[in-house]
Amino acid sequence: MRGHTFSTFSRMMLLACIIFDLAAIVSFFAIFQWFIVLDPLKSIMMLLVLLSGLMLVNVALVFPGALLRKAGVAYSTAIIFLTLLYAVVSNTLSVIFVFGSGIWYVVWELLALAVFLCLFAVIGFFSKSASEDMTGEALEQTAKGLLQVRLMEIEEILITKRHEEGMQPVIDSFARLKERIQASTPFMRITNNRAVNDAENKISEKLEYLLASLEASKINPHSFDAQGLIEETRRLVVQREQLIIT
Repeated sequence: MRGHTFSTFSRMMLLACIIFDLAAIVSFFAIFQWFIVLDPLKSIMMLLVLLSGLMLVNVALVFPGALLRKAGVAYSTAIIFLTLLYAVVSNTLSVIFVFGSGIWYVVWELLALAVFLCLFAVIGFFSKSASEDMTGEALEQTAKGLLQVRLMEIEEILITKRHEEGMQPVIDSFARLKERIQASTPFMRITNNRAVNDAENKISEKLEYLLASLEASKINPHSFDAQGLIEETRRLVVQREQLIIT
């Protein structure tokens, strides 16, 4: 349903753009029909400016979805607004210099283009940064969720074993490990430090192994050193924190 709605919107917007383009081009030839004979070179330049502006506006209005996916609502709105503004400014310059110097007309058109390209570059830079921040935040939230699930699964198994002989020290060690993990910097927040990323991977692997070993120990309770594994994991967490600080 959403795809159908978007397709209908695109077709309607495309039709509107085509009608507007035809009206603009016909108006150009109607208004400047005598000027085309007097100064064909400048007329061609003016027509190219008009067509370029129309093309940019058409792309911005007919395909807003691509902008939204890449830049978000705020930056997409700014890009579309700048595109419309550039089309208006460039064609206004054509009208202003219709009887002026052709050289100055080209100069002002190039200056306007340079200014708008700089503005587009600035918006593109900030939209890319915002997109990267959103991606990093999503990765962090995903890692945090997976880690919490793993800790909960391990804790549930340990709770079921709390009455077994020798399990209380293991439960206490795990409680300290869980507290240390929850108090430390969230996983995947530091993305530009290979050593930190390696430490996080090792911690995740240790927790996975601990969970699998606890599951297996239902058959053989003494099949592995749970407390030793927990303490080793806690040391990795401490090491990760030190790597972040340094």
